[in-house]
Amino acid sequence: MAAAVLAAMSSVVLSEVVYSHSAGALGLAMAPLAVAVAGRYLDDAVAQRPDRPPAWLAAGALTALACTYTEYLPALALAAVLYVVARRPGQLGRSLRAGATVAGLALLVGPLVWVRVVLSFVNEAGVSQSGGQAASYLGVPLRTIAAHYVGTLGILEPGPGDPVSYVPLLLLGAGVLLAIAISPARRFFRLVIGSIAALVLVLSTIRYFPYGQGEVVQVTFPVVMLAVAAGYGALLARLRPPRLGRGLRPAAAVLAAALVVVFAAVNVHTVLPYLAPSPTPYAASEIYNAQEFAAARNWLLSVAGPAGHDAMVLDTQVWDQVWLQYDLRDMTDLDFPYLVYTYSNGQSTTRFFDGSSRRYAVVESDLLMEVSPGVVVGDSGDFSFLDLSRGGAVIALGAGLSFNPVSDDTGIGPVQWMTDDGQLLVFHSASVTRIILTLVAVPHLAPNTVEVESGGQVLATATVTAARVEVPVDLPPGNAALLTLQGSRAAAVVPPDGRLRSIGLVGVQAAAGP
Repeated sequence: MAAAVLAAMSSVVLSEVVYSHSAGALGLAMAPLAVAVAGRYLDDAVAQRPDRPPAWLAAGALTALACTYTEYLPALALAAVLYVVARRPGQLGRSLRAGATVAGLALLVGPLVWVRVVLSFVNEAGVSQSGGQAASYLGVPLRTIAAHYVGTLGILEPGPGDPVSYVPLLLLGAGVLLAIAISPARRFFRLVIGSIAALVLVLSTIRYFPYGQGEVVQVTFPVVMLAVAAGYGALLARLRPPRLGRGLRPAAAVLAAALVVVFAAVNVHTVLPYLAPSPTPYAASEIYNAQEFAAARNWLLSVAGPAGHDAMVLDTQVWDQVWLQYDLRDMTDLDFPYLVYTYSNGQSTTRFFDGSSRRYAVVESDLLMEVSPGVVVGDSGDFSFLDLSRGGAVIALGAGLSFNPVSDDTGIGPVQWMTDDGQLLVFHSASVTRIILTLVAVPHLAPNTVEVESGGQVLATATVTAARVEVPVDLPPGNAALLTLQGSRAAAVVPPDGRLRSIGLVGVQAAAGP
């Protein structure tokens, strides 16, 4: 009961509800049960107990968890392997047979589930290569990490957090230590907690992956709370009279219950501002403005016809793309050179880019561009409507998670930050053969040597500093190009948003010849 309250009322789990992460919330709820059923079956099979849970139940529980919240599996895979093989010689054979039975039944129960699992892991590998994700537990002060974990600070708030956060963190840590030292299920907790800690360490150092590390910390929270409850439960069981007095054990139980209630109250208080006065962080009109999307559709119909011939959409915002693709679904010739990476199962964000531009373009208004007078023929708030046949134009679009959304940074202005290997789509008039990219570097990563490449060929090399640096780039033939900006310094997590940054694009313009 204590573990359930600690997990369910924590800011980590409640945030999944606040941000409408339904699969995440369900996966966090299912994980302790799935892990417990599978662990119980393996232990009982090794001990040859006749009343053990059926193998199909353990296989079904793990398969259900896999298809509900796949990101849980890396955190538990090492623990599962160790739980099977770390046995005494006389038990190893029975343990291997039981593990093989569960694995085989899991494949039989949901073969397509495990195919999707493999695709999801490929997708996560792509995310780890590109970065650009916010980090709550890496690259920020220890006090902020503690506050995020124990719920005195929202997991996406920049901090620094209250120093009092160390107190509940130490109490939780003590509970985990008790679980692996004296609880009846100490072997289980040693393997599971040890595997989680090992994976967090790897994703924090050897394979630096802030998003993945944060996911491991968050999705394993209920299991860690289970360990905390088991640890203190084992301690209470040892406080028996007359050794320490008859009243000590009830008093300790009351104190533990009070601490659980306080923990829950603090976490709910942290999350509450995100629930009121609106049930979602953003008003629906901020995500979908019917008039703006209708204006984009009507303009495309007027210039490109019902099929969207010789037209394209240049946009980096996930919700814009969701609604544009829905509203424009009948325009079979309409081109989307860039698709947001989210849930693409590892497919390239530029898989529909064919190396050429189109005459008409619906362009996200925040994108960095330089156009001649008359090229912009209309707009609808978040979108500009361009006819590229009316004059010179250069439009730059950061492709994939290697680029963060365009932001307005103090002292810099509009900037699109990237990691150390960002891809950049450039659309331009045929008359433009040379452009100038204006770049800045994260100050503590400067100077940063950047190579601008296309198709394996280095087009330009420049040393970028914290001040604006103009980099001339001779473009490949044609009217569009996919460039890679390869920096010499690895990207770093930069407060306050905790995103990976290395080089920032602050401007693009056409240039005269050499």
